[in-house]
Amino acid sequence: VSFFESINYGIPTVVVPLSKSKNINELKIIQNEKVALVGKDMKVSVNILKDLMDNDKLANKISNRARQKMHGNGCDLFINKITKIVAA
Repeated sequence: VSFFESINYGIPTVVVPLSKSKNINELKIIQNEKVALVGKDMKVSVNILKDLMDNDKLANKISNRARQKMHGNGCDLFINKITKIVAA
């Protein structure tokens, strides 16, 4: 399961960047929209995940926020994003 699918279904998620220099803009959007938590590296992400697992209130908040923002079928959202990029 990808992090996108987890977010789409409201599963509280911690996103781990694969590289410090890649996907910076996407990670900022995820963090700013508060649909998932973002760690700066693997070690930090593990600690964030541990905290998330211990904090039901935060997990519920992220889950609800993700469901509100990511309404609809994930495939439909993906197709919409691609269509907008191609049309631009």
